[in-house]
Amino acid sequence: MSRPTLSRPWRFGNLHEINRSDVLPGQSGAQNYTVVGIQWHIGVILRCKKCRKTFEFTVEEQRHWYEKLRFWADSVPVECFECRGASRTIVNFHKRLSKVLATKEMTIGDYNEIVAIAEGLLLQGVQLGGRLGQKIRMAAKRADHRSRVMVLERVK
Repeated sequence: MSRPTLSRPWRFGNLHEINRSDVLPGQSGAQNYTVVGIQWHIGVILRCKKCRKTFEFTVEEQRHWYEKLRFWADSVPVECFECRGASRTIVNFHKRLSKVLATKEMTIGDYNEIVAIAEGLLLQGVQLGGRLGQKIRMAAKRADHRSRVMVLERVK
């Protein structure tokens, strides 16, 4: 059996350190790659591009990413678990907002939904302005949601 080495070291642009005690053999047949699969999963400590904290990308996570979910073998997390969760939350808020804004005949319930989504986005630190901000302000003026005043104050 070959000595474990870090496959594709170039993919870890945010590498902080390597945890050589955390090693599992990879199963190339279960992976998504073009030339050579990942021979060894080696635990690494990475730096989050958003919050700058270090986080561990464990061998179990790697096996899950590359062999169960079949993520591309060169993909690697650039954000920590918490920041990835916050990013997913923002994406989900935007999907909900797009769906409600596409409604032809809006009701008070739709306006309240827009205000609730805007509140969630603001709490996540998202700046809402421009045409989207105008639509949200218009909805907040027509809504009876408890957060309408806060949204009107913070959306430009």
